[in-house]
Amino acid sequence: MNWIKHIPLLLLFLCSMTIKAQQSEQTVKPFIEQYLAYVPEGYDSTLKAYPLVIFLHGSGERGDNLEKVKIHGIPRLIAEGKKFPFIVIAPQCPDGVRWNTGALKALYDEVLLKYRVDIDRVYLTGLSMGAFGAWDFAIQYPELFAALIPISGGGNPREVCAVSTIPTWVFHGEKDDVVPLFKSADMVEALEACNGKVTFTTYPNANHDAWTETYASPQLYEWMLLQKRSTPWDKDWRLYQRQEQRSGIKKNGTLFLGSSTIKRWKYLESQFRNHNPTARGFRGITIANVDSYFFPWIYPYQPKRVILYLGDNDIATGLSPLEISRAYESLIQKFERYMPQTEVWVISVKPSPLRRRMSKGKVILDTNARLKQMAESHTKVRYIDLYSLMVNSRGVPDPKYFVRNGLYLSKEGYKLWQKTLSEKLSEGNKAKN
Repeated sequence: MNWIKHIPLLLLFLCSMTIKAQQSEQTVKPFIEQYLAYVPEGYDSTLKAYPLVIFLHGSGERGDNLEKVKIHGIPRLIAEGKKFPFIVIAPQCPDGVRWNTGALKALYDEVLLKYRVDIDRVYLTGLSMGAFGAWDFAIQYPELFAALIPISGGGNPREVCAVSTIPTWVFHGEKDDVVPLFKSADMVEALEACNGKVTFTTYPNANHDAWTETYASPQLYEWMLLQKRSTPWDKDWRLYQRQEQRSGIKKNGTLFLGSSTIKRWKYLESQFRNHNPTARGFRGITIANVDSYFFPWIYPYQPKRVILYLGDNDIATGLSPLEISRAYESLIQKFERYMPQTEVWVISVKPSPLRRRMSKGKVILDTNARLKQMAESHTKVRYIDLYSLMVNSRGVPDPKYFVRNGLYLSKEGYKLWQKTLSEKLSEGNKAKN
């Protein structure tokens, strides 16, 4: 019989927090947090991945007694014997603490490491204080979720457009005298204004408890399980998964991971065959995307070395050099926490003529300077400067290294990258010997 399991988890409910597994207890006083976990029938007898529902409780269930989390919502239904075809994770807030997005992201990462989760079918729901937390979590990390279900809550309407691509179903009681109906209505109105995929259901006779009826409805789960996250790199990811089903995952090698520059490198694996290479290129990805997909895209390979090419798309979306370096820092911290023995090589952002025409030349230079500085502050991180090899003495990109559109590398560009990276890999092997 499958049941909710009691699993302790160390969560850091502090705002400006660097989460490092080996340093957290020395640098901060963390809260020892727990969560309830439920897995569907048959979970232990199969290798398939399951959808995940993250449930956030209200203020009345805070504390250090996990039984309180079972008072309402999905945990209550499971405690009463209801069976679901998805994993359920229900964390508990300590007394006096509200839901913190950084701590919830840490929980998400831990869950992906521990359970077989279909990352394209992760659903977020919460009631009352949990609905406020769900809005905030989804707004901060919209790329994580396939659907959002806030009940009797609210949030910041000025930020809600961040979740415009997430199918959202909002519920509220019209007679709510704890969290007024307009709290949800304002979020829905703002989301509709930016063409969000939102449905709003109100209960004319319900007070604050709009969740009992909502979670009891089979229609909610039928709708939820139809939702699947769609990303520009779905096709790329499915292709790699099919390859691995046929030939398996290559471990303990060199993982090349990045955006279209890696995707378009046709002969990468054959050119670096002496280093047990795996090439994973995804069109349109940003540094934050790799951070979110760390466990399916990086962790299974357990590589000795990861060579990253990222930043082009971050610059195109308007991120500043400081924001890009901070995003990279977050990703590096994940390596240090979960894969401390892995070497990380960070390739400089290339001097694309197209980006220069878009007045991004200085942004690229400043970004590379920050990436170099960041790498120097970590023992397992190395900065690879390919930028300076692709420009002349005046800092102008050499056109022979780029195709006509001025964005992608030409054959000559890839030859330069292959030669330079091969030399540096050989230097690393000699140093070890």
